[in-house]
Amino acid sequence: MSNHSSLQARERSAVIWSVSSAGVVTKVFTEKINPYWGFFVGMVELDLLEMGLKEQLLQFFRGEVLNDEEVLRKYSRDASLFEIRPQLVVAPKDVDDIKNLVKFVSKNKELRLSLTARAAGTDMTGGPLTESIVLDFTKYFNRIKTIESNTATVEPGVYYRDFKKEALKHDLFLPSYPASKEICAIGGMVANNAGGEKTLAYGKTDKYVQELKVVFSDGNEYLVKPLGKGEL
Repeated sequence: MSNHSSLQARERSAVIWSVSSAGVVTKVFTEKINPYWGFFVGMVELDLLEMGLKEQLLQFFRGEVLNDEEVLRKYSRDASLFEIRPQLVVAPKDVDDIKNLVKFVSKNKELRLSLTARAAGTDMTGGPLTESIVLDFTKYFNRIKTIESNTATVEPGVYYRDFKKEALKHDLFLPSYPASKEICAIGGMVANNAGGEKTLAYGKTDKYVQELKVVFSDGNEYLVKPLGKGEL
């Protein structure tokens, strides 16, 4: 049994920008799809200058965009003494979300936005705090992709405690072992080059990072790893 809303056209995001002469993104065009018949019915032009920041991001961002009081209060703190309130908290659903968000911030310099990555938020120096946009990676980027031989591939939102359990099944162990090991995540360990009680014997986190996939400020993803002499 169908209802009226099921027959209405909905908007599906398509990242097509309109840029002013000053280089500021002023419009985004979205595809309009009729879900009942499932065909393309036109383009909708949205004026970003008349929209709030959350509404602007929702035109292309598939993950969560949050600005309610409880969330902003939570993300105003880490394990330090500092308290800095962000404008928005976003949880990217995939790499394309991150790329598109980076491009949006880069193109809209007049908005004076910045992006701050956050994993478990156990940092004691205020690292994941910002007055702008927080990217929470624990919501969707929390998968252990592979563990084989002496190598593991994981996403930044994986908690160390969960990774440790899976690694031990393969007789492996990441020995940087920070004091926050029961509540911290891999992304924060890498970002802070975490160490702990086993560091003198085994070294810090950087010793065990072989390569990273990183989205740079141009909005593209790159593989970052040490280069040999022949590659320089």
